[in-house]
This record gives sequence, C-alpha cells and structure tokens, in this order.
Amino acid sequence: MLDDSDVLALLGLKSIEGRNGVIDTRISQRKMYVCENPQDIEIHIRPGARNVHAIQLEQAPSGHLLMPCTAYSKLQPRKKQVTFNTFDPDG
Repeated sequence: MLDDSDVLALLGLKSIEGRNGVIDTRISQRKMYVCENPQDIEIHIRPGARNVHAIQLEQAPSGHLLMPCTAYSKLQPRKKQVTFNTFDPDG
C-alpha cells in the first residue's frame, strides 16, 4: 500500500502467477481474473474474428515478460528516420 495514494496493491508477476491470474487490459475492462484451479478459466475468440493473435511471451532473468522478435531483420526501414543528439561534455 502506498501512503496518500489511491493505489491499493501492486502485484508482481510471481503473485499473479500464484493466483492463476489473467489480466484483461482492454480500456473498458481493466480487471484481473484469479482462480484456484487454472482449468476454470478459458479464453475464447469470437467466431469470425480477424487479426487476433496469441503471442507466447518469454520471461527474462529479471522477471519481466518479453515478446520475442524473431523477424526483426525482415522489417522494412521507415521512410522517416529519427536522429538523436547526444550531449558531449568535452565538446
């Protein structure tokens, strides 16, 4: 719990996994489903739905979830390039 905050609890991945949690991040939903038996939750895609993909995430040694990028070399470069100016303390 954070003092002087509306945030009641911050759950890490281990806590969510320990409760068999599924997080729904849709703006209209924003909820976490938890259950004792992981077989009690099923995710269904509406028949006829298009462009719906399930992406298997990997867990980094730090505990963060990562989305693998195996086709990076096949991406087409963007027409507009972004350049960053860096600060050089020497000059």
